[in-house]
Amino acid sequence: LSLDRRMATSRGAVAVTGCSGRIGLAVTQELARQRHTVIGIDCVERPEFSGTKFVHCDVSNVDAVTAAIAGAWAVIHLAAVPDDAPFASALVPANIEGVAAVIAAVKRTISVKRLLIASSGKIFSGYSGATPIDVDTPPAPTCMYSATKLFAEAAALALANSVPPDRELHVLVPRFGWLPRTQADVDAMASITGPGEDGVNAYLSPGDAGRFVASFLSAHLDPSPARRHHVVYVQSRPQEGATARFAVRAATELLGWAPTEAYPEGVDAVVGDVGYTPNPALFARVLSAHQAADAATAD
Repeated sequence: LSLDRRMATSRGAVAVTGCSGRIGLAVTQELARQRHTVIGIDCVERPEFSGTKFVHCDVSNVDAVTAAIAGAWAVIHLAAVPDDAPFASALVPANIEGVAAVIAAVKRTISVKRLLIASSGKIFSGYSGATPIDVDTPPAPTCMYSATKLFAEAAALALANSVPPDRELHVLVPRFGWLPRTQADVDAMASITGPGEDGVNAYLSPGDAGRFVASFLSAHLDPSPARRHHVVYVQSRPQEGATARFAVRAATELLGWAPTEAYPEGVDAVVGDVGYTPNPALFARVLSAHQAADAATAD
């Protein structure tokens, strides 16, 4: 391990909510590989967590989350309903109340020095302009799922702005690219190949996702209060000669992370994962602006 990684692993436990999800599993496995002490938090336990502390927890319960992250040095909040679904019964408990509960728990837990609140590139599902999309580009949501991710971003900023200046707490909001969850997701992604479109050129591999989170834990970050909140894009490399949908340079400048894989690298881990169970509440995947236009033409 590098000196930075050894320092990160010695700082304390890392709590990962949503550890059984597609990104959560990739992150948990990478952190365990780098010898972090991981606390996996979810309502579903998987055999891959052997050797990792697992806490069965409803992330919308503030007291339960506070108990689960007790003593943790970092919290990686990935738990969410990962696409559009019924608002009141599915999105609100996981994506609204869950974010609020994790933030409240982190406020109570003074040991936590780094907090990641996951957002999504889906906040640009209605975008069809120039690419790569930069962090200053206004979002273009088209569904309530993406609206909940904008809530998560605002809640993370509110936390960063309200933390007392004498408490060191770095808040990172990654807008993750498309890490497919199932074979159907892979097939949909493979059908969209245009430069900068929301398909293979927005792909995020499990390996790149895990290494990104690990880089957040090992990076030297400016401790001044004005530099404790960041929004970045996270995706794998585009196809050769193509344009990525999202610009990752902010993540590279902040954390020293850069993607090393491109579609279809890592896809085998997705389609071969027989233990993954899609959330039954999900609607059909929300169409990107490109897909919606094609569907309208076909009609």
